[in-house]
Amino acid sequence: MSNRSKLVAIALASMACATPLFGQDSEGGAGLLSGPTVESPLTLVRYGLDGRLERLESRPELAAAEMLASRGGVDPSAAERVRAVARQRTDALRMLMVDELDAIATISELTVAGEEDAARDALRELWHRFDSEPRYAPMLEGLAQSLAETLGEADAQKLQSMVDAYWAALLAERMGERLQRRLGGQVGDQMADQMEEQADSPMDDRMAAGMPGARLDAGLVMGSDDPVIAATRDRIAFQMFQREVRYAYDQSLARYRELLESIDTSIEPTDAQRAAIRQIVLDHIKATRLEATPAQRREAMVAIYRELDDARRERLYALLLRQVVPD
Repeated sequence: MSNRSKLVAIALASMACATPLFGQDSEGGAGLLSGPTVESPLTLVRYGLDGRLERLESRPELAAAEMLASRGGVDPSAAERVRAVARQRTDALRMLMVDELDAIATISELTVAGEEDAARDALRELWHRFDSEPRYAPMLEGLAQSLAETLGEADAQKLQSMVDAYWAALLAERMGERLQRRLGGQVGDQMADQMEEQADSPMDDRMAAGMPGARLDAGLVMGSDDPVIAATRDRIAFQMFQREVRYAYDQSLARYRELLESIDTSIEPTDAQRAAIRQIVLDHIKATRLEATPAQRREAMVAIYRELDDARRERLYALLLRQVVPD
C-alpha cells in the first residue's frame, strides 16, 4: 500500500471511531480544534434560501412569548399564562363577530358586491374600535405582564425587542431602501456598530445580518413617526388583523352562512322571505352568542318555517330530512 493510501485509510478509520481524533475529548467536552460555544440569541427573524423573510403564522408578539416561555429550565406556569392571553384574544375576536354582527354582515355584502374599497374601509373602522394602541402588537402588554410575573422583567423586555426586530425586518422587506432614506443620517453610525458586533457571530447570524432588516436599529424603526414608515406599519398591522378576522369568522359565523346558502339554494325564497330568514338568523346569533341550545336552534328553524308558503315549507322539510337521513 502506498503512503498516500495509508494516510487515506487512517483518515477514514478515524472518522468511523466512536472517539474522533479531532473534536470532542474523552470527557465529552470541547475538542482541541473546536471554537468557543456561542448560544444563538432568541429571534423571530429568519430568512429563507431565497433571501426572503420567513413570515410567521401567528402574531409576532405571541410567537415571541411562546419562544421565551418554552425554552428549557424555566417556570412552566409561564407557558400557561401565555396560552391564557392567547385564548383571551381568540375569545374576544369570536365575540367581536357577534357584537359587531351588523358591521360584519355589511362588510360581507360589500365584498360579495365587489365593492372591495368600501369593505376594507368598513373593516378598518371595526379594527380601530376593537384594538387600542399599539395596534401593531395588541397582545404585547398582556404577554409582557405575564412574562414579567413568571420569568422576570428581563424576559418582558426581551419580548419587546424580539417583536420590534421582526417588525423592523418586515418593514425593511416591504419598503426596501426607502426605509433607510426615510430614517436619514441616523442609520450610518448604527450600521457601523452592528458590523463590528457581528464580526465574532456564528456564520448563520452573519448571513442574516446581511439582510435589510438586520442593518437597522429596530427601536429606531418602530419608534419613528415618519408618515411613510407609520403608514406602512399601519397597513401591515391591518393585514394581520384581517387574517385574524377571517379565522374568527370561520370559527364562529361560517356555519350560519352555510345554512343561509343551503336554504337559499334548496328553497329558493322570495326576496321578502330571504330578508326575513336572514334577520331571524342574525337575531338568533345575537341572542345565543354562539352558544345556542338545541331548543334555541329548533325555535329558530320554526321561525323560518313560519315565514314560508306551503310549497317552500315542503322544500325546507325535505332539506332538514336529508340532513337527518342523507342520500
